[in-house]
Amino acid sequence: MRTRFPEHQLGKGTLGYQGETREYYASKRGLWAVTRWVIVGLLLGFGAMFLWASAAPVVTATVVSATEQPATGTNLVVVRLPDQSVGTLVLANVATPSVGAATEVRLLPFGRIAADDGDGVGRSAAVVLLTAGLVMAAYSAFRVVRPKPRTTTVLAADDAYERAPTSS
Repeated sequence: MRTRFPEHQLGKGTLGYQGETREYYASKRGLWAVTRWVIVGLLLGFGAMFLWASAAPVVTATVVSATEQPATGTNLVVVRLPDQSVGTLVLANVATPSVGAATEVRLLPFGRIAADDGDGVGRSAAVVLLTAGLVMAAYSAFRVVRPKPRTTTVLAADDAYERAPTSS
């Protein structure tokens, strides 16, 4: 396919285009290093939250009522906990126990409750997130100790994209 502009001039003339010059690469140098540490913090934070929630106690609660929500195919279930406090859960229609039945719930931090599935998915997610965060932290620390070389592949000379040719 043939276009009006040669491939090597596609970006030329656009606002802020500098080409593949040393200045262009120097301006992008520290972006990924900072982004890596932000991602490490997010992974470790979410992993710690999953680990904290998966270590929460599981108790047996009694179902007080179940209100069907046909638009979503779920039920809003009100349960009474062993300490006589009341909480709500959202459960699928097929997983909703009858009124008066016992169900296992997990007492999450900050007074929240969730249905306990008993298969440890939260703990597995915590392990995966924390492992990924630690591996990325180790790599980021390695890059702090041994940064990439400052020289990059320069495809164009520094003066290739000047607005006006220099007179010599």
